[in-house]
Amino acid sequence: MDNMNAAMNAKMEKLAGDPNTTVLKTEFTKTFTPFSAARIQRAWSTIDEMTANELKDVKDEHRYRRALIKNDELLAFYKTHTKMFLMLTSREQMEEPRYRAAIEAMLNVRRQVETGALTEDKANVESSSAILEALMNDSRIVEA
Repeated sequence: MDNMNAAMNAKMEKLAGDPNTTVLKTEFTKTFTPFSAARIQRAWSTIDEMTANELKDVKDEHRYRRALIKNDELLAFYKTHTKMFLMLTSREQMEEPRYRAAIEAMLNVRRQVETGALTEDKANVESSSAILEALMNDSRIVEA
């Protein structure tokens, strides 16, 4: 990726040298900062706690999620990591131990990236393998 950016920058610099060409440069004022694995873990724990207690009788998925995002941290989580929020708030899927194990595997890989034990490239491979392993581990299958 860095090689592509360097090549593109070199090409843009060359074009900028042409008096008949105007090269516009994009500057981003906001940068995306993902939640840390620990912060995602805390959000997940809050979701589990609220689901087991005050939201246990809420059956409608829309009302359930609307109630969750009344919590400021869960609202920030929803806005920042919508797909992960939707996965963690799918009560049907979260009852499945394999599904929970797959999400935990993703968080473990993220923790390794945060500590420098894994590069982003290796993390992509590791997370795919960890998720597949978690999902393939079905305790309902009994070998004869």
